[in-house]
Amino acid sequence: MGLQRPATTNEHPLGARGTLAERRKIGAYYTPQTVTDILSEWAIRSAKDVVLEPGFGGCGFLESSANRLKALGCTEPGAQLHGCDIDDHAFHILYSRLGLTQLSGHFVLGDFLSLKREAFDGRVFDVAIGNPPYIRHHHIVGEQKLLVRSLRDRMLPSLNLQASLWVYFLLHACDFLKVGGRAAWILPSSFAHTYYAKALRTFLRASFSEVRVIALDERLFETEGAAERTVVVVAEGWKQVPTERGVNAEIVRARSVKELRVLLSETEDIKHPGRNSQSAFEKLLAKARPLRNFCKLSIGVVTGDAAFFLFDREKAESNKLQDRDLSLIVSRTKLVPGLSVSTKDLKIAFEEGAPSKILDARGRQSAAMKRYLKSMSRKRIKANLTFGKRQAWHSPLDDAKSDAFFTGMSHHGPRLILNRAKGATCTNTLYRAAFYPSVTATGRRALSLALISSFGQLSAEYHGRCYGAGMLKHEPSEAEAIQLVLPTSARADVVRSAFKRVDALMRAGDPAAARFEADRFLVSTGTMSASQCRSIRTALKRARAQRWQHRAEK
Repeated sequence: MGLQRPATTNEHPLGARGTLAERRKIGAYYTPQTVTDILSEWAIRSAKDVVLEPGFGGCGFLESSANRLKALGCTEPGAQLHGCDIDDHAFHILYSRLGLTQLSGHFVLGDFLSLKREAFDGRVFDVAIGNPPYIRHHHIVGEQKLLVRSLRDRMLPSLNLQASLWVYFLLHACDFLKVGGRAAWILPSSFAHTYYAKALRTFLRASFSEVRVIALDERLFETEGAAERTVVVVAEGWKQVPTERGVNAEIVRARSVKELRVLLSETEDIKHPGRNSQSAFEKLLAKARPLRNFCKLSIGVVTGDAAFFLFDREKAESNKLQDRDLSLIVSRTKLVPGLSVSTKDLKIAFEEGAPSKILDARGRQSAAMKRYLKSMSRKRIKANLTFGKRQAWHSPLDDAKSDAFFTGMSHHGPRLILNRAKGATCTNTLYRAAFYPSVTATGRRALSLALISSFGQLSAEYHGRCYGAGMLKHEPSEAEAIQLVLPTSARADVVRSAFKRVDALMRAGDPAAARFEADRFLVSTGTMSASQCRSIRTALKRARAQRWQHRAEK
Protein backbone atom coordinates (compact mmCIF):
# COMPACT_ATOMS: atom_id res chain seq x y z
CA MET A 1 0.00 0.00 0.00
CA GLY A 2 3.05 2.28 -0.09
CA LEU A 3 2.87 2.78 3.66
CA GLN A 4 5.14 5.18 5.48
CA ARG A 5 6.23 5.30 9.09
CA PRO A 6 4.70 8.23 11.06
CA ALA A 7 7.04 11.11 11.77
CA THR A 8 7.33 10.70 15.54
CA THR A 9 9.84 9.80 18.23
CA ASN A 10 7.17 8.25 20.45
CA GLU A 11 7.28 4.51 19.81
CA HIS A 12 5.01 3.38 22.63
CA PRO A 13 1.58 2.34 21.31
CA LEU A 14 -0.22 4.30 24.03
CA GLY A 15 2.20 7.15 24.68
CA ALA A 16 0.88 10.51 25.86
CA ARG A 17 -2.72 9.74 24.94
CA GLY A 18 -2.50 6.54 26.96
CA THR A 19 -3.48 8.43 30.12
CA LEU A 20 -7.09 8.14 31.23
CA ALA A 21 -7.51 11.91 31.53
CA GLU A 22 -6.38 12.48 27.94
CA ARG A 23 -8.75 9.82 26.59
CA ARG A 24 -11.70 11.19 28.54
CA LYS A 25 -11.29 14.60 26.92
CA ILE A 26 -12.05 13.13 23.50
CA GLY A 27 -14.55 10.55 24.75
CA ALA A 28 -12.24 7.63 23.96
CA TYR A 29 -12.74 4.35 25.81
CA TYR A 30 -10.78 1.44 24.38
CA THR A 31 -12.86 -1.70 23.78
CA PRO A 32 -11.55 -5.09 25.02
CA GLN A 33 -10.26 -7.29 22.20
CA THR A 34 -12.67 -10.10 23.05
CA VAL A 35 -15.55 -7.74 22.19
CA THR A 36 -13.97 -6.28 19.05
CA ASP A 37 -13.38 -9.85 17.86
CA ILE A 38 -17.02 -10.81 18.46
CA LEU A 39 -18.44 -7.82 16.61
CA SER A 40 -15.98 -8.18 13.72
CA GLU A 41 -16.90 -11.84 13.35
CA TRP A 42 -20.58 -10.90 13.19
CA ALA A 43 -20.20 -7.95 10.80
CA ILE A 44 -17.56 -9.18 8.32
CA ARG A 45 -18.86 -12.09 6.27
CA SER A 46 -16.72 -12.10 3.13
CA ALA A 47 -13.04 -11.83 2.28
CA LYS A 48 -14.02 -8.96 -0.01
CA ASP A 49 -15.83 -6.86 2.62
CA VAL A 50 -14.63 -3.27 2.88
CA VAL A 51 -14.64 -1.91 6.45
CA LEU A 52 -14.91 1.58 7.97
CA GLU A 53 -14.16 2.50 11.57
CA PRO A 54 -14.98 6.21 11.93
CA GLY A 55 -13.10 6.75 15.21
CA PHE A 56 -10.45 4.05 15.44
CA GLY A 57 -8.56 5.34 18.54
CA GLY A 58 -6.80 2.30 20.00
CA CYS A 59 -7.27 0.33 16.74
CA GLY A 60 -8.89 -2.64 18.44
CA PHE A 61 -11.68 -2.91 15.88
CA LEU A 62 -9.26 -2.49 12.98
CA GLU A 63 -7.01 -5.24 14.30
CA SER A 64 -9.95 -7.59 14.84
CA SER A 65 -11.28 -6.74 11.38
CA ALA A 66 -7.92 -7.54 9.82
CA ASN A 67 -7.83 -10.88 11.62
CA ARG A 68 -11.37 -11.67 10.52
CA LEU A 69 -10.58 -10.85 6.89
CA LYS A 70 -7.50 -13.09 7.04
CA ALA A 71 -9.58 -15.92 8.47
CA LEU A 72 -11.97 -15.57 5.53
CA GLY A 73 -9.10 -15.82 3.04
CA CYS A 74 -8.14 -12.20 2.39
CA THR A 75 -4.40 -11.94 1.63
CA GLU A 76 -4.07 -8.16 2.08
CA PRO A 77 -6.63 -7.05 4.70
CA GLY A 78 -5.02 -3.63 5.14
CA ALA A 79 -6.22 -2.69 1.67
CA GLN A 80 -9.84 -3.13 2.81
CA LEU A 81 -9.59 -1.24 6.08
CA HIS A 82 -10.49 2.44 6.38
CA GLY A 83 -10.83 4.82 9.24
CA CYS A 84 -10.68 8.28 10.71
CA ASP A 85 -9.65 9.77 14.03
CA ILE A 86 -9.40 13.30 15.37
CA ASP A 87 -6.39 12.46 17.55
CA ASP A 88 -3.02 12.27 15.78
CA HIS A 89 -1.81 9.86 18.48
CA ALA A 90 -4.24 7.25 17.12
CA PHE A 91 -2.00 7.02 14.05
CA HIS A 92 0.99 6.03 16.20
CA ILE A 93 -1.14 3.17 17.54
CA LEU A 94 -2.25 2.35 13.99
CA TYR A 95 1.37 1.89 12.94
CA SER A 96 2.41 0.07 16.10
CA ARG A 97 -0.43 -2.49 15.97
CA LEU A 98 -1.06 -2.89 12.23
CA GLY A 99 1.89 -1.39 10.41
CA LEU A 100 -0.47 1.12 8.76
CA THR A 101 -0.37 4.89 8.72
CA GLN A 102 -2.21 7.95 7.50
CA LEU A 103 -2.90 7.33 3.83
CA SER A 104 -5.10 9.22 1.39
CA GLY A 105 -8.33 7.36 0.80
CA HIS A 106 -7.80 4.95 3.69
CA PHE A 107 -6.95 6.61 7.02
CA VAL A 108 -7.78 10.26 7.62
CA LEU A 109 -6.73 12.58 10.42
CA GLY A 110 -9.69 14.80 11.27
CA ASP A 111 -13.22 15.02 12.60
CA PHE A 112 -15.27 12.23 11.02
CA LEU A 113 -18.39 14.40 11.09
CA SER A 114 -16.69 16.82 8.67
CA LEU A 115 -15.86 14.11 6.10
CA LYS A 116 -17.63 13.23 2.89
CA ARG A 117 -17.25 10.06 0.82
CA GLU A 118 -14.55 11.80 -1.23
CA ALA A 119 -12.23 11.49 1.78
CA PHE A 120 -12.21 7.74 1.09
CA ASP A 121 -12.01 8.14 -2.70
CA GLY A 122 -15.80 7.96 -2.97
CA ARG A 123 -16.04 4.46 -1.52
CA VAL A 124 -19.10 3.04 0.18
CA PHE A 125 -18.62 0.28 2.72
CA ASP A 126 -19.93 -3.17 3.49
CA VAL A 127 -19.34 -2.62 7.20
CA ALA A 128 -19.25 0.30 9.63
CA ILE A 129 -18.03 -0.72 13.05
CA GLY A 130 -16.68 0.78 16.24
CA ASN A 131 -17.08 2.45 19.60
CA PRO A 132 -17.96 6.11 18.92
CA PRO A 133 -16.87 8.90 21.30
CA TYR A 134 -18.99 9.30 24.44
CA ILE A 135 -19.24 13.09 24.65
CA ARG A 136 -22.36 14.78 26.02
CA HIS A 137 -24.18 17.48 24.09
CA HIS A 138 -23.02 20.37 26.31
CA HIS A 139 -19.38 19.53 25.46
CA ILE A 140 -20.05 19.75 21.71
CA VAL A 141 -18.79 23.23 20.89
CA GLY A 142 -17.40 25.39 18.11
CA GLU A 143 -17.24 24.02 14.58
CA GLN A 144 -18.36 20.58 15.73
CA LYS A 145 -21.62 22.06 17.01
CA LEU A 146 -22.31 23.46 13.54
CA LEU A 147 -21.48 20.07 11.99
CA VAL A 148 -23.93 18.15 14.18
CA ARG A 149 -26.71 20.65 13.55
CA SER A 150 -26.21 20.36 9.82
CA LEU A 151 -26.11 16.57 10.03
CA ARG A 152 -29.26 16.48 12.14
CA ASP A 153 -31.16 18.76 9.75
CA ARG A 154 -30.15 16.58 6.80
CA MET A 155 -30.64 13.08 8.19
CA LEU A 156 -32.91 13.18 11.24
CA PRO A 157 -34.68 16.51 11.93
CA SER A 158 -36.71 14.91 14.75
CA LEU A 159 -33.53 14.30 16.78
CA ASN A 160 -33.43 16.27 20.03
CA LEU A 161 -30.44 18.61 20.24
CA GLN A 162 -29.53 17.15 23.64
CA ALA A 163 -28.17 14.07 21.84
CA SER A 164 -24.62 13.02 22.69
CA LEU A 165 -21.89 12.93 20.04
CA TRP A 166 -22.09 9.16 19.48
CA VAL A 167 -25.59 9.58 18.00
CA TYR A 168 -24.25 11.78 15.21
CA PHE A 169 -21.40 9.34 14.55
CA LEU A 170 -23.93 6.58 13.94
CA LEU A 171 -26.05 8.70 11.64
CA HIS A 172 -23.08 9.89 9.60
CA ALA A 173 -21.56 6.40 9.36
CA CYS A 174 -24.80 5.09 7.85
CA ASP A 175 -24.34 7.55 5.01
CA PHE A 176 -21.10 5.70 4.08
CA LEU A 177 -22.73 2.27 3.80
CA LYS A 178 -23.59 0.57 0.53
CA VAL A 179 -27.10 -0.82 0.08
CA GLY A 180 -27.31 -3.99 2.15
CA GLY A 181 -24.44 -2.90 4.40
CA ARG A 182 -24.03 -3.80 8.06
CA ALA A 183 -23.17 -1.86 11.21
CA ALA A 184 -21.97 -2.98 14.65
CA TRP A 185 -21.55 -0.58 17.56
CA ILE A 186 -20.60 -0.47 21.21
CA LEU A 187 -22.81 2.21 22.79
CA PRO A 188 -23.72 3.57 26.23
CA SER A 189 -26.90 2.19 27.80
CA SER A 190 -28.61 5.52 27.08
CA PHE A 191 -29.26 4.18 23.56
CA ALA A 192 -31.96 1.94 24.99
CA HIS A 193 -33.97 4.43 27.01
CA THR A 194 -33.14 8.14 26.66
CA TYR A 195 -35.60 10.52 25.10
CA TYR A 196 -33.11 11.85 22.56
CA ALA A 197 -32.14 8.32 21.44
CA LYS A 198 -35.75 7.43 20.64
CA ALA A 199 -35.53 9.15 17.27
CA LEU A 200 -32.30 7.29 16.49
CA ARG A 201 -33.84 3.93 17.41
CA THR A 202 -36.76 4.67 15.10
CA PHE A 203 -34.39 5.72 12.33
CA LEU A 204 -32.31 2.54 12.54
CA ARG A 205 -35.30 0.25 12.55
CA ALA A 206 -36.77 2.06 9.57
CA SER A 207 -33.48 1.97 7.64
CA PHE A 208 -32.18 -1.60 8.18
CA SER A 209 -33.86 -4.92 7.52
CA GLU A 210 -32.89 -6.11 11.00
CA VAL A 211 -31.69 -4.38 14.14
CA ARG A 212 -30.63 -6.21 17.29
CA VAL A 213 -29.97 -4.52 20.63
CA ILE A 214 -28.18 -6.42 23.37
CA ALA A 215 -27.80 -4.87 26.83
CA LEU A 216 -24.58 -6.15 28.37
CA ASP A 217 -24.47 -6.54 32.16
CA GLU A 218 -20.69 -6.93 32.24
CA ARG A 219 -19.08 -3.49 32.44
CA LEU A 220 -16.50 -3.13 29.69
CA PHE A 221 -15.00 0.23 30.59
CA GLU A 222 -14.83 0.26 34.38
CA THR A 223 -11.04 0.29 34.34
CA GLU A 224 -11.33 3.35 32.08
CA GLY A 225 -13.35 5.16 34.75
CA ALA A 226 -16.76 4.60 33.14
CA ALA A 227 -19.13 2.43 35.19
CA GLU A 228 -22.08 2.80 32.83
CA ARG A 229 -23.55 -0.31 31.29
CA THR A 230 -22.97 -1.04 27.62
CA VAL A 231 -25.37 -1.74 24.78
CA VAL A 232 -24.34 -3.62 21.64
CA VAL A 233 -26.26 -2.60 18.51
CA VAL A 234 -25.93 -4.60 15.31
CA ALA A 235 -27.86 -3.86 12.13
CA GLU A 236 -27.91 -5.33 8.64
CA GLY A 237 -29.61 -4.68 5.33
CA TRP A 238 -29.10 -0.92 5.00
CA LYS A 239 -31.94 0.46 2.84
CA GLN A 240 -33.33 -3.06 2.35
CA VAL A 241 -36.28 -2.85 4.73
CA PRO A 242 -38.96 -5.34 3.63
CA THR A 243 -42.37 -3.76 3.13
CA GLU A 244 -44.29 -6.90 4.00
CA ARG A 245 -43.09 -7.23 7.62
CA GLY A 246 -41.82 -5.13 10.51
CA VAL A 247 -38.26 -5.09 11.73
CA ASN A 248 -36.95 -6.59 14.93
CA ALA A 249 -37.50 -4.17 17.82
CA GLU A 250 -36.42 -6.31 20.76
CA ILE A 251 -33.82 -5.68 23.41
CA VAL A 252 -32.22 -8.79 24.87
CA ARG A 253 -29.79 -9.03 27.73
CA ALA A 254 -26.39 -10.69 27.97
CA ARG A 255 -24.87 -11.30 31.38
CA SER A 256 -21.33 -11.59 30.04
CA VAL A 257 -19.17 -11.20 26.95
CA LYS A 258 -19.31 -14.96 26.55
CA GLU A 259 -23.11 -14.81 26.38
CA LEU A 260 -22.85 -11.93 23.91
CA ARG A 261 -20.87 -14.18 21.57
CA VAL A 262 -23.58 -16.82 21.77
CA LEU A 263 -26.34 -14.30 21.03
CA LEU A 264 -24.50 -12.99 17.97
CA SER A 265 -23.73 -16.44 16.61
CA GLU A 266 -25.42 -17.51 13.40
CA THR A 267 -27.59 -20.13 15.13
CA GLU A 268 -31.14 -18.75 14.90
CA ASP A 269 -32.79 -21.10 17.38
CA ILE A 270 -30.78 -19.99 20.43
CA LYS A 271 -33.14 -18.95 23.21
CA HIS A 272 -32.33 -16.26 25.71
CA PRO A 273 -34.11 -16.14 29.08
CA GLY A 274 -34.24 -12.33 29.20
CA ARG A 275 -35.79 -11.85 25.74
CA ASN A 276 -39.40 -11.56 26.89
CA SER A 277 -38.48 -9.21 29.74
CA GLN A 278 -36.69 -6.80 27.47
CA SER A 279 -39.35 -7.02 24.76
CA ALA A 280 -42.00 -6.06 27.34
CA PHE A 281 -39.89 -3.14 28.56
CA GLU A 282 -39.31 -1.90 25.01
CA LYS A 283 -43.03 -2.05 24.18
CA LEU A 284 -43.96 -0.13 27.30
CA LEU A 285 -41.14 2.33 26.70
CA ALA A 286 -42.93 3.42 23.54
CA LYS A 287 -45.65 5.04 25.63
CA ALA A 288 -43.53 6.03 28.63
CA ARG A 289 -42.65 9.63 29.48
CA PRO A 290 -39.57 10.93 31.31
CA LEU A 291 -39.85 12.43 34.78
CA ARG A 292 -38.53 15.72 33.39
CA ASN A 293 -41.86 16.22 31.61
CA PHE A 294 -43.56 16.70 34.97
CA CYS A 295 -41.08 18.37 37.30
CA LYS A 296 -37.68 19.95 37.69
CA LEU A 297 -35.18 18.49 40.15
CA SER A 298 -32.54 20.45 42.03
CA ILE A 299 -30.20 19.70 44.91
CA GLY A 300 -31.41 20.44 48.41
CA VAL A 301 -30.07 23.03 50.83
CA VAL A 302 -26.30 23.04 51.30
CA THR A 303 -25.77 23.95 54.96
CA GLY A 304 -21.98 24.10 54.91
CA ASP A 305 -22.01 22.82 58.51
CA ALA A 306 -24.83 20.38 59.27
CA ALA A 307 -23.78 19.97 62.89
CA PHE A 308 -24.22 23.69 63.46
CA PHE A 309 -27.44 24.37 61.52
CA LEU A 310 -29.51 21.20 62.11
CA PHE A 311 -31.45 20.63 65.33
CA ASP A 312 -33.30 17.96 67.25
CA ARG A 313 -35.44 18.78 70.31
CA GLU A 314 -32.66 18.36 72.88
CA LYS A 315 -30.26 20.62 71.02
CA ALA A 316 -32.94 23.26 70.46
CA GLU A 317 -33.88 23.30 74.15
CA SER A 318 -30.27 23.50 75.32
CA ASN A 319 -29.82 26.61 73.19
CA LYS A 320 -33.24 28.01 74.25
CA LEU A 321 -34.39 28.23 70.61
CA GLN A 322 -38.12 28.52 69.93
CA ASP A 323 -40.29 27.15 67.11
CA ARG A 324 -40.09 30.47 65.25
CA ASP A 325 -36.30 30.15 65.14
CA LEU A 326 -36.45 26.83 63.27
CA SER A 327 -37.99 25.39 60.10
CA LEU A 328 -38.79 21.80 59.19
CA ILE A 329 -36.30 19.98 56.99
CA VAL A 330 -35.70 16.48 55.65
CA SER A 331 -32.04 16.03 56.54
CA ARG A 332 -31.71 12.34 55.61
CA THR A 333 -33.56 9.68 53.65
CA LYS A 334 -34.36 7.68 56.81
CA LEU A 335 -36.72 10.46 57.92
CA VAL A 336 -38.99 9.78 54.94
CA PRO A 337 -39.60 6.02 54.64
CA GLY A 338 -42.86 6.35 52.68
CA LEU A 339 -44.14 8.11 49.56
CA SER A 340 -45.18 11.22 51.48
CA VAL A 341 -44.01 13.27 54.43
CA SER A 342 -46.18 15.45 56.66
CA THR A 343 -45.63 18.14 59.27
CA LYS A 344 -46.57 15.57 61.90
CA ASP A 345 -43.93 13.12 60.59
CA LEU A 346 -41.11 15.64 60.91
CA LYS A 347 -42.26 16.94 64.29
CA ILE A 348 -42.37 13.40 65.69
CA ALA A 349 -38.86 12.79 64.33
CA PHE A 350 -37.74 16.05 65.98
CA GLU A 351 -39.11 14.95 69.35
CA GLU A 352 -37.47 11.52 69.00
CA GLY A 353 -34.00 12.96 68.46
CA ALA A 354 -33.72 13.28 64.69
CA PRO A 355 -32.26 16.50 63.17
CA SER A 356 -35.47 17.45 61.37
CA LYS A 357 -35.35 21.22 61.93
CA ILE A 358 -32.92 23.83 60.63
CA LEU A 359 -31.97 27.27 61.91
CA ASP A 360 -34.05 29.81 59.98
CA ALA A 361 -32.37 33.23 60.07
CA ARG A 362 -34.31 34.73 57.17
CA GLY A 363 -36.59 36.81 59.39
CA ARG A 364 -36.21 38.68 62.64
CA GLN A 365 -33.65 37.04 64.91
CA SER A 366 -34.54 36.25 68.50
CA ALA A 367 -32.10 36.90 71.33
CA ALA A 368 -31.49 33.16 71.64
CA MET A 369 -30.66 32.89 67.94
CA LYS A 370 -28.25 35.82 68.12
CA ARG A 371 -26.45 34.19 71.04
CA TYR A 372 -26.23 30.93 69.14
CA LEU A 373 -24.86 32.57 65.98
CA LYS A 374 -22.12 34.24 68.03
CA SER A 375 -20.91 30.78 69.09
CA MET A 376 -19.50 30.36 65.58
CA SER A 377 -16.04 31.96 65.58
CA ARG A 378 -14.98 34.40 62.89
CA LYS A 379 -12.09 32.12 62.04
CA ARG A 380 -14.44 29.23 61.27
CA ILE A 381 -16.72 31.49 59.28
CA LYS A 382 -13.84 32.77 57.17
CA ALA A 383 -12.46 29.27 56.56
CA ASN A 384 -15.79 27.86 55.38
CA LEU A 385 -16.02 28.11 51.57
CA THR A 386 -19.78 27.54 51.54
CA PHE A 387 -20.37 30.41 53.94
CA GLY A 388 -18.37 32.69 51.66
CA LYS A 389 -20.74 32.05 48.77
CA ARG A 390 -23.77 33.36 50.66
CA GLN A 391 -24.96 36.88 51.11
CA ALA A 392 -25.35 36.04 54.80
CA TRP A 393 -23.19 33.19 56.06
CA HIS A 394 -25.81 32.14 58.63
CA SER A 395 -28.72 31.82 56.19
CA PRO A 396 -28.56 28.58 54.17
CA LEU A 397 -32.30 28.44 53.41
CA ASP A 398 -33.71 29.67 50.13
CA ASP A 399 -37.19 29.97 48.65
CA ALA A 400 -36.89 27.16 46.08
CA LYS A 401 -40.03 25.05 45.67
CA SER A 402 -40.07 21.68 47.41
CA ASP A 403 -43.24 20.00 46.17
CA ALA A 404 -41.61 16.60 46.60
CA PHE A 405 -38.29 14.99 47.42
CA PHE A 406 -36.33 12.52 45.27
CA THR A 407 -33.95 10.03 46.87
CA GLY A 408 -30.86 10.29 44.70
CA MET A 409 -28.93 7.50 46.46
CA SER A 410 -30.61 4.23 47.40
CA HIS A 411 -30.05 0.52 47.80
CA HIS A 412 -33.31 -0.73 46.30
CA GLY A 413 -34.30 2.18 44.07
CA PRO A 414 -35.39 5.84 44.11
CA ARG A 415 -38.64 7.28 45.43
CA LEU A 416 -40.59 10.47 44.75
CA ILE A 417 -41.84 11.58 48.17
CA LEU A 418 -44.71 14.08 48.12
CA ASN A 419 -44.20 16.96 50.54
CA ARG A 420 -47.22 17.63 52.77
CA ALA A 421 -45.16 19.45 55.41
CA LYS A 422 -45.85 23.14 54.84
CA GLY A 423 -42.66 25.15 54.42
CA ALA A 424 -40.39 22.12 54.67
CA THR A 425 -37.42 21.60 52.41
CA CYS A 426 -34.52 19.11 52.34
CA THR A 427 -30.75 19.12 52.61
CA ASN A 428 -28.56 18.12 49.68
CA THR A 429 -28.75 14.46 50.67
CA LEU A 430 -31.94 14.51 48.57
CA TYR A 431 -33.23 16.43 45.56
CA ARG A 432 -36.12 18.87 45.55
CA ALA A 433 -38.85 18.45 42.94
CA ALA A 434 -40.82 21.42 41.64
CA PHE A 435 -43.88 20.22 39.73
CA TYR A 436 -45.07 22.09 36.67
CA PRO A 437 -48.44 23.88 37.08
CA SER A 438 -50.25 21.37 34.87
CA VAL A 439 -49.50 18.47 37.24
CA THR A 440 -52.51 17.99 39.52
CA ALA A 441 -52.56 16.44 42.99
CA THR A 442 -53.81 13.20 41.40
CA GLY A 443 -51.04 13.39 38.82
CA ARG A 444 -48.43 13.79 41.54
CA ARG A 445 -49.65 10.66 43.32
CA ALA A 446 -49.67 8.74 40.03
CA LEU A 447 -46.08 9.81 39.34
CA SER A 448 -44.93 8.61 42.75
CA LEU A 449 -46.68 5.26 42.18
CA ALA A 450 -45.24 4.93 38.67
CA LEU A 451 -41.70 5.46 39.93
CA ILE A 452 -42.00 2.85 42.70
CA SER A 453 -43.47 0.31 40.23
CA SER A 454 -41.31 -2.38 38.66
CA PHE A 455 -41.18 -0.50 35.33
CA GLY A 456 -40.11 2.75 36.99
CA GLN A 457 -37.51 0.96 39.09
CA LEU A 458 -36.13 -0.90 36.06
CA SER A 459 -35.80 2.36 34.14
CA ALA A 460 -34.04 3.82 37.19
CA GLU A 461 -31.56 0.92 37.09
CA TYR A 462 -30.72 1.75 33.47
CA HIS A 463 -30.27 5.46 34.19
CA GLY A 464 -28.39 5.19 37.48
CA ARG A 465 -24.79 4.47 38.42
CA CYS A 466 -23.40 1.85 40.79
CA TYR A 467 -21.60 3.09 43.87
CA GLY A 468 -20.11 1.33 46.90
CA ALA A 469 -22.05 -1.50 48.57
CA GLY A 470 -24.31 -1.80 45.54
CA MET A 471 -25.91 1.63 45.97
CA LEU A 472 -27.74 3.17 43.01
CA LYS A 473 -26.93 6.85 42.40
CA HIS A 474 -28.70 9.37 40.18
CA GLU A 475 -27.60 12.87 39.34
CA PRO A 476 -30.56 15.26 38.86
CA SER A 477 -30.35 15.01 35.05
CA GLU A 478 -30.22 11.21 35.23
CA ALA A 479 -33.20 11.11 37.58
CA GLU A 480 -35.19 13.39 35.28
CA ALA A 481 -34.53 10.96 32.41
CA ILE A 482 -36.19 8.02 34.20
CA GLN A 483 -39.12 6.78 32.09
CA LEU A 484 -42.55 6.26 33.66
CA VAL A 485 -45.74 4.64 32.41
CA LEU A 486 -48.85 6.36 33.72
CA PRO A 487 -52.58 5.55 33.65
CA THR A 488 -54.46 7.69 31.16
CA SER A 489 -57.89 7.81 32.82
CA ALA A 490 -57.74 6.56 36.42
CA ARG A 491 -60.23 8.15 38.80
CA ALA A 492 -58.82 10.42 41.49
CA ASP A 493 -60.21 8.26 44.30
CA VAL A 494 -58.64 5.11 42.78
CA VAL A 495 -55.24 6.80 42.58
CA ARG A 496 -55.56 8.19 46.10
CA SER A 497 -56.51 4.80 47.54
CA ALA A 498 -53.59 3.04 45.79
CA PHE A 499 -51.21 5.76 46.96
CA LYS A 500 -52.29 5.33 50.59
CA ARG A 501 -51.76 1.54 50.43
CA VAL A 502 -48.30 1.82 48.88
CA ASP A 503 -47.31 4.63 51.25
CA ALA A 504 -48.32 2.49 54.24
CA LEU A 505 -46.33 -0.51 52.99
CA MET A 506 -43.22 1.62 52.47
CA ARG A 507 -43.56 3.08 55.97
CA ALA A 508 -43.89 -0.46 57.33
CA GLY A 509 -40.50 -1.30 55.81
CA ASP A 510 -41.73 -3.59 53.03
CA PRO A 511 -40.56 -2.06 49.72
CA ALA A 512 -41.14 -5.29 47.77
CA ALA A 513 -44.80 -5.44 48.81
CA ALA A 514 -45.14 -1.72 48.05
CA ARG A 515 -43.75 -2.24 44.56
CA PHE A 516 -46.10 -5.17 43.93
CA GLU A 517 -49.04 -3.00 45.04
CA ALA A 518 -47.93 -0.24 42.64
CA ASP A 519 -47.71 -2.86 39.88
CA ARG A 520 -51.26 -4.03 40.65
CA PHE A 521 -52.46 -0.46 40.39
CA LEU A 522 -50.90 -0.08 36.91
CA VAL A 523 -52.32 -3.42 35.76
CA SER A 524 -55.79 -2.65 37.14
CA THR A 525 -55.89 0.66 35.25
CA GLY A 526 -54.85 -1.00 31.96
CA THR A 527 -51.49 0.76 31.92
CA MET A 528 -49.73 -2.56 31.42
CA SER A 529 -50.80 -6.17 31.10
CA ALA A 530 -50.24 -8.80 33.77
CA SER A 531 -47.83 -10.69 31.51
CA GLN A 532 -45.85 -7.51 30.81
CA CYS A 533 -45.71 -6.85 34.54
CA ARG A 534 -44.30 -10.32 35.24
CA SER A 535 -41.65 -9.88 32.56
CA ILE A 536 -40.62 -6.48 33.88
CA ARG A 537 -40.33 -7.90 37.40
CA THR A 538 -38.01 -10.61 36.10
CA ALA A 539 -35.83 -8.04 34.36
CA LEU A 540 -35.72 -5.84 37.48
CA LYS A 541 -34.76 -8.75 39.70
CA ARG A 542 -31.92 -9.60 37.35
CA ALA A 543 -30.70 -6.01 37.03
CA ARG A 544 -30.58 -5.54 40.80
CA ALA A 545 -28.88 -8.88 41.37
CA GLN A 546 -26.20 -7.88 38.88
CA ARG A 547 -25.70 -4.52 40.59
CA TRP A 548 -25.45 -5.99 44.08
CA GLN A 549 -23.22 -8.86 42.98
CA HIS A 550 -20.97 -6.51 41.02
CA ARG A 551 -20.28 -4.38 44.08
CA ALA A 552 -20.03 -7.31 46.45
CA GLU A 553 -17.12 -8.60 44.40
CA LYS A 554 -15.13 -5.40 44.93
